[in-house]
Amino acid sequence: CVYYSYLNSSNIMYPGINQATNLKLSQGSELPLNQERHTEYINTEENNYYITVPEGNIYIKVTWGTAQNMDLRLSVYSDQSYSDLLASSDNPGEEDEFIELYIEEEMTIYIQLLANSGSGYFNILVYDDTYIDPLIIIIIIVVPIIGIVTGIIVFRKRPEKGEFRYYRSKI
Repeated sequence: CVYYSYLNSSNIMYPGINQATNLKLSQGSELPLNQERHTEYINTEENNYYITVPEGNIYIKVTWGTAQNMDLRLSVYSDQSYSDLLASSDNPGEEDEFIELYIEEEMTIYIQLLANSGSGYFNILVYDDTYIDPLIIIIIIVVPIIGIVTGIIVFRKRPEKGEFRYYRSKI
């Protein structure tokens, strides 16, 4: 009898043995939602991840850090044994991998990255429709500040009302 317990391990009962043996299942490491994980390393082995995602659109993006002739396959499964495939992406060469899913109810998905060839570092991001790229936030903050500072500088250089500035010019 094999079952999944709350401690992320499975208890296996062997016939003729009166005690349970705990084996850690290879579900991988947990990913945060809407936060990019940087400098993950992959070589000829697979990297496994899991994440609990809310209902709605879910996007999974893998981008390259430093890689040497890397070709990667990205697969998403609905079960911990990596047998119920939801989606897969296998772009040729060092192209970014991207998967878009619609999840009907909150669930845990299991992500598997497999290096077809090469090795290197990559970034992985799992996000939903509420994700806002940090670059957009910086632009939203910096652009008004630049406008305000420019306005202050221009306003200070203008002469006050009733004040004239004379410039001499040589003829």
